[in-house]
Amino acid sequence: MDSALLFGLAASRWSAGAGLAAGLFGMAEDVIQVGGGRLTSLAVDGTRIAGICIGEPLFVRASDDSVVVTSEPYDDDPGWTEVPDRTLIEADLRGVTISPLPT
Repeated sequence: MDSALLFGLAASRWSAGAGLAAGLFGMAEDVIQVGGGRLTSLAVDGTRIAGICIGEPLFVRASDDSVVVTSEPYDDDPGWTEVPDRTLIEADLRGVTISPLPT
């Protein structure tokens, strides 16, 4: 799936007032209806991170003053946690929430 198309689907929702996570989730719903694919995506707005994990892994590491979400751990720190497939991740300095995507 072309990343520009995926971004456009999410951006149209953000332009209409949807939050980061809602925009990504709506994009995923649209694509799943026409065949799906690997849709793991992240969006940030300067204070929050939102992501969907579908078909490709994400990893998260949170500390008292930071949250990092990546496609793979970049060091051997034992604090990395793999985000389960078919989940939504939302993070800010208050913490990380990982929720199963509605089916």
